[in-house]
Amino acid sequence: MVSCHTAVVNGYTIEGHVPAAEIKRLLSERPRVVGLAVPRMPGAQLEAYKGTPAAMVHTMIKDTSRLPPGDPAQMAKVIIGSVDQNPAPKRIALGSDAYGAIHKALTDRLSALEAQRELAFSTDFPKDERRVNQTA
Repeated sequence: MVSCHTAVVNGYTIEGHVPAAEIKRLLSERPRVVGLAVPRMPGAQLEAYKGTPAAMVHTMIKDTSRLPPGDPAQMAKVIIGSVDQNPAPKRIALGSDAYGAIHKALTDRLSALEAQRELAFSTDFPKDERRVNQTA
C-alpha cells in the first residue's frame, strides 16, 4: 500500500504521520523491521491541511452524519474504464463534491491570475521592439 504519506528512508518504509523522533530512533537503532507506520490521520488536524481536500476527508471520517455523495462502485468503474482511454486522463473528478471543490479552486486561481493581467503585460517589450530584441 502506498499513499501520499509514504517514504523509503535508508531501506525502511515510513507510512503515515510518523513522528520525526521515531524515524530518527529507527535509523539510529537499525532494528530488523520493514519500517514504521501510523494508521489514520492524526487526531488534531494539521495546520498545513486546513482548507485542502485532505482536510475535507478528515472531516468526513470524523463526522459520520455527513456521508459523501460518491458511490465507490461507480468510481471504481470510472477508474478502471480510464485505463483504456488514449490519452489517459491526468486527473478524474469523482463525485459532485470533488467537482465542486476543484471548480472552486480553479476559479479562484483564474481570478487571481486575471487580477495580474495588466501587470503581466506591462513587463513585455514594447510591440515595435519585440522582433528586434527576440532576434538579437
